[in-house]
Amino acid sequence: EHDRKQSRQPRGHTKQKTCTSILLDRELPPLCNKREAGDAWVTIAAMPKVFVYGAQMIHPESLGAAWPAKLEDHAVRFVARGLPIFEPVFAGLEAAAGETAYGVVVEFSDATWAALVRHEVGYQIIEVEAELLEADHARELGTATLVCFAFHLRSRQRTKSEGRPSARYARKLAAGARAHGLPRAVIERYE
Repeated sequence: EHDRKQSRQPRGHTKQKTCTSILLDRELPPLCNKREAGDAWVTIAAMPKVFVYGAQMIHPESLGAAWPAKLEDHAVRFVARGLPIFEPVFAGLEAAAGETAYGVVVEFSDATWAALVRHEVGYQIIEVEAELLEADHARELGTATLVCFAFHLRSRQRTKSEGRPSARYARKLAAGARAHGLPRAVIERYE
């Protein structure tokens, strides 16, 4: 099965603070649930919550559970190296004191999450606390903030200065921002 992993642990073993994704075979931040099953520990990965801010905002797999959100002290900038001429730059999330990054927190299936991690090689996976933009979502979820993953741009993938995205990529970002009700200023930036 794709969402379970069994490992033998000695009796009295304390739960670890990280879990290993069976699809990626690497440790991820502590967003998993662990359950004891007799002598074995079974790790059941929760549907990963991910703060997305680029083209993933419009992908079909993100149209399930999705909540508009923001990250304080971060910025979305067009500084991720792309393919010259066709896609010169992509959006990258960076730490930026006093700025706000807007995006969407989505839940991905384990398979989609694994594929996304394999595809987004120029980014480091970090754990962030996203603030929901809509009070109705906060009431529904019982919290105004969600701990989630985000793709943070690695310095070696950063261009020296912010560039202009392709019209195709900018349309995708604008469509995603509109679909999820992000602030008008964000939509206008992408248009």
